[in-house]
Amino acid sequence: MLHQLEKSENIHQIQERVAGKGSKVDTNKKGSAEDYQGEGSITFYDFSEESKKNFRKTAGVKNSNLSIVVHEMSHQIDEDNGNTGDDQYPNTASDPSEIRAVHTENRGRLIDGLPKRTNYGKDEIDSDKLNNPPNYILPGQKIRNEQKSPNDNRIY
Repeated sequence: MLHQLEKSENIHQIQERVAGKGSKVDTNKKGSAEDYQGEGSITFYDFSEESKKNFRKTAGVKNSNLSIVVHEMSHQIDEDNGNTGDDQYPNTASDPSEIRAVHTENRGRLIDGLPKRTNYGKDEIDSDKLNNPPNYILPGQKIRNEQKSPNDNRIY
Protein backbone atom coordinates (compact mmCIF):
# COMPACT_ATOMS: atom_id res chain seq x y z
CA MET A 1 0.00 0.00 0.00
CA LEU A 2 2.72 2.44 0.95
CA HIS A 3 4.61 1.73 -2.28
CA GLN A 4 1.59 2.71 -4.40
CA LEU A 5 1.05 5.92 -2.45
CA GLU A 6 4.75 6.82 -2.66
CA LYS A 7 4.83 6.25 -6.43
CA SER A 8 1.48 7.92 -7.11
CA GLU A 9 1.26 11.10 -9.14
CA ASN A 10 -1.37 12.24 -6.63
CA ILE A 11 -0.24 13.92 -3.43
CA HIS A 12 -1.06 12.11 -0.19
CA GLN A 13 -0.41 14.15 2.95
CA ILE A 14 -0.32 12.97 6.55
CA GLN A 15 -1.01 15.16 9.56
CA GLU A 16 -1.41 14.69 13.27
CA ARG A 17 -4.95 15.25 14.55
CA VAL A 18 -6.08 16.71 17.85
CA ALA A 19 -6.15 14.02 20.55
CA GLY A 20 -9.52 12.34 20.98
CA LYS A 21 -10.90 13.29 17.55
CA GLY A 22 -10.10 9.98 15.85
CA SER A 23 -8.36 9.41 12.52
CA LYS A 24 -9.80 10.18 9.10
CA VAL A 25 -9.00 10.65 5.41
CA ASP A 26 -10.22 13.56 3.28
CA THR A 27 -9.97 14.03 -0.48
CA ASN A 28 -7.22 16.44 -1.51
CA LYS A 29 -8.41 17.86 -4.84
CA LYS A 30 -5.46 20.29 -4.91
CA GLY A 31 -3.14 17.29 -4.63
CA SER A 32 -4.77 15.42 -7.51
CA ALA A 33 -2.64 14.97 -10.61
CA GLU A 34 -4.08 15.78 -14.03
CA ASP A 35 -4.65 12.85 -16.38
CA TYR A 36 -4.13 10.37 -13.54
CA GLN A 37 -6.76 8.16 -11.98
CA GLY A 38 -8.11 8.97 -8.55
CA GLU A 39 -7.46 11.80 -6.16
CA GLY A 40 -4.90 12.87 -3.60
CA SER A 41 -5.68 12.63 0.11
CA ILE A 42 -5.01 14.24 3.46
CA THR A 43 -4.92 11.78 6.33
CA PHE A 44 -5.29 12.92 9.91
CA TYR A 45 -3.95 10.41 12.44
CA ASP A 46 -4.91 10.35 16.10
CA PHE A 47 -2.84 7.80 18.03
CA SER A 48 -3.82 9.21 21.44
CA GLU A 49 -4.86 6.99 24.31
CA GLU A 50 -8.10 8.97 24.46
CA SER A 51 -8.92 8.04 20.87
CA LYS A 52 -8.01 4.39 21.46
CA LYS A 53 -10.22 4.33 24.56
CA ASN A 54 -13.13 5.81 22.56
CA PHE A 55 -12.58 3.24 19.81
CA ARG A 56 -12.60 0.34 22.28
CA LYS A 57 -15.79 1.66 23.89
CA THR A 58 -17.55 1.96 20.53
CA ALA A 59 -16.12 -1.01 18.62
CA GLY A 60 -15.78 -3.38 21.56
CA VAL A 61 -12.22 -4.32 20.55
CA LYS A 62 -8.81 -2.82 21.15
CA ASN A 63 -6.91 -1.17 18.30
CA SER A 64 -3.24 -0.39 17.72
CA ASN A 65 -1.19 2.17 15.82
CA LEU A 66 -0.76 -0.40 13.03
CA SER A 67 -4.48 -1.17 12.77
CA ILE A 68 -5.22 2.57 12.60
CA VAL A 69 -2.61 3.17 9.88
CA VAL A 70 -3.72 0.18 7.79
CA HIS A 71 -7.41 1.18 8.03
CA GLU A 72 -6.74 4.77 6.95
CA MET A 73 -4.27 3.71 4.24
CA SER A 74 -7.04 1.59 2.75
CA HIS A 75 -9.05 4.80 2.33
CA GLN A 76 -5.99 6.50 0.81
CA ILE A 77 -5.67 3.65 -1.70
CA ASP A 78 -9.36 4.04 -2.57
CA GLU A 79 -8.77 7.76 -3.16
CA ASP A 80 -5.67 7.08 -5.27
CA ASN A 81 -7.48 4.43 -7.33
CA GLY A 82 -10.60 6.55 -7.84
CA ASN A 83 -12.56 3.88 -5.97
CA THR A 84 -14.79 6.16 -3.90
CA GLY A 85 -17.99 6.12 -5.95
CA ASP A 86 -19.66 3.75 -3.50
CA ASP A 87 -18.65 5.70 -0.37
CA GLN A 88 -21.63 6.53 1.85
CA TYR A 89 -22.13 9.45 4.19
CA PRO A 90 -22.52 9.10 7.01
CA ASN A 91 -20.28 6.05 7.16
CA THR A 92 -22.00 2.90 8.40
CA ALA A 93 -21.37 -0.84 8.67
CA SER A 94 -22.92 -1.24 5.20
CA ASP A 95 -20.62 1.35 3.57
CA PRO A 96 -18.42 -0.51 1.03
CA SER A 97 -15.53 1.90 1.71
CA GLU A 98 -15.58 1.08 5.44
CA ILE A 99 -16.01 -2.64 4.77
CA ARG A 100 -12.87 -2.56 2.59
CA ALA A 101 -10.97 -0.59 5.24
CA VAL A 102 -11.97 -2.95 8.09
CA HIS A 103 -11.08 -5.97 5.91
CA THR A 104 -7.62 -4.50 5.30
CA GLU A 105 -7.31 -3.41 8.94
CA ASN A 106 -7.85 -7.02 10.00
CA ARG A 107 -4.57 -7.93 8.30
CA GLY A 108 -2.78 -5.45 10.56
CA ARG A 109 -4.70 -6.71 13.57
CA LEU A 110 -3.47 -10.24 12.81
CA ILE A 111 0.14 -9.02 12.83
CA ASP A 112 -0.42 -7.28 16.18
CA GLY A 113 -2.18 -10.31 17.70
CA LEU A 114 -5.47 -8.45 18.03
CA PRO A 115 -8.86 -10.06 17.45
CA LYS A 116 -10.55 -9.61 14.10
CA ARG A 117 -12.81 -6.57 13.91
CA THR A 118 -16.30 -7.43 12.67
CA ASN A 119 -18.12 -4.14 13.15
CA TYR A 120 -18.13 -0.50 12.22
CA GLY A 121 -19.21 1.59 15.13
CA LYS A 122 -21.64 -0.52 17.12
CA ASP A 123 -23.09 -2.25 14.05
CA GLU A 124 -21.94 -5.64 12.74
CA ILE A 125 -20.61 -5.82 9.18
CA ASP A 126 -22.15 -8.52 7.00
CA SER A 127 -19.61 -11.36 7.32
CA ASP A 128 -19.81 -12.33 3.63
CA LYS A 129 -19.00 -8.75 2.61
CA LEU A 130 -16.27 -8.45 5.24
CA ASN A 131 -14.57 -11.58 3.88
CA ASN A 132 -15.04 -10.49 0.25
CA PRO A 133 -15.43 -6.69 0.23
CA PRO A 134 -17.25 -5.01 -2.65
CA ASN A 135 -14.98 -3.31 -5.23
CA TYR A 136 -11.87 -4.41 -3.36
CA ILE A 137 -8.87 -3.29 -5.40
CA LEU A 138 -5.44 -4.37 -4.27
CA PRO A 139 -2.68 -1.76 -4.36
CA GLY A 140 -1.29 -1.41 -7.86
CA GLN A 141 -4.40 -2.74 -9.58
CA LYS A 142 -6.31 -0.54 -12.02
CA ILE A 143 -9.93 0.31 -11.41
CA ARG A 144 -12.40 -1.30 -13.77
CA ASN A 145 -14.81 0.95 -15.64
CA GLU A 146 -17.85 -0.53 -13.86
CA GLN A 147 -16.31 0.47 -10.50
CA LYS A 148 -15.97 4.15 -11.38
CA SER A 149 -18.18 6.75 -9.83
CA PRO A 150 -21.17 7.59 -12.08
CA ASN A 151 -19.89 11.20 -12.19
CA ASP A 152 -16.39 10.19 -13.26
CA ASN A 153 -15.89 10.41 -17.02
CA ARG A 154 -12.14 9.80 -17.07
CA ILE A 155 -10.76 6.94 -19.15
CA TYR A 156 -8.57 4.43 -17.34
